[in-house]
Order: sequence, then structure tokens, then C-alpha cells
Amino acid sequence: MIEYAREVVSIGRVGVNGVCRLLGISKKSYYYSESPEVRLDKKYEGLKVVISRIIEDNPAYGYRRLQKALKEMHGILVNHKLLKKLLKLWGLEFKRKIKKPSKSMVRKILNFLGRRDSWGSKQEVFSR
Repeated sequence: MIEYAREVVSIGRVGVNGVCRLLGISKKSYYYSESPEVRLDKKYEGLKVVISRIIEDNPAYGYRRLQKALKEMHGILVNHKLLKKLLKLWGLEFKRKIKKPSKSMVRKILNFLGRRDSWGSKQEVFSR
């Protein structure tokens, strides 16, 4: 029923108030029946093009540098939590790879030998 109301409003035949009165639903249920992802996508659809262009030009940027670039180059202020949520929603990923730190030589030796208690039996193996 709410999907039909959305179609009628999007066509422009009737406004939101009229549709809600005709169908007997509240405006709150009309607006909040949309998923948060759809609402975010509609609200920030113009921002997607700008963000994707910045990521293409600077693939080494993380979300912090992306936030600064939006502020300095385009004058757009975006909260870091919202920015991360939008990037996840739109599937925009950074093309950089973060290297996993290698194990130190001491850690390798301890893992190889294992740790022994006072009776000579193995207790645990170290790993990170």
C-alpha cells in the first residue's frame, strides 16, 4: 500500500498529505517505511559522483583524507561516520592495500619452540 502511495506521489498526481488521507495511513509511516539505505542514497546522491571522482584521482586516500578533500576542494562538510557509511553503502572502496606486519624473529623462535613449563611439557604457542 505504501509502495502504491510512493508511485502516485512520484508521478505527481497527488501530494503526500492527500495520498496519506486517502489511504488512511499516517505521514510518519509513509516516510519511515523506507529503509535507511534508500533514504541516505536519495539524500546524498549528488555526493556520490564527487566522492567517486576524488577516489579515482587519489586511490591512496583513506576516509580521513577524503573528508579533508571534500572540505577543501568542494566546500562540502561530511561527518566521518556518515562518510564511512556512504562508502560502504555505495560499494566505493579504496584501491590501496595495507601490508600486514611480519612477525619478528623472536616471535618466530618462540612459536617454533613453544613455551615450556617447569615440568618440560608445552603450555601454549604464541601467535598474533
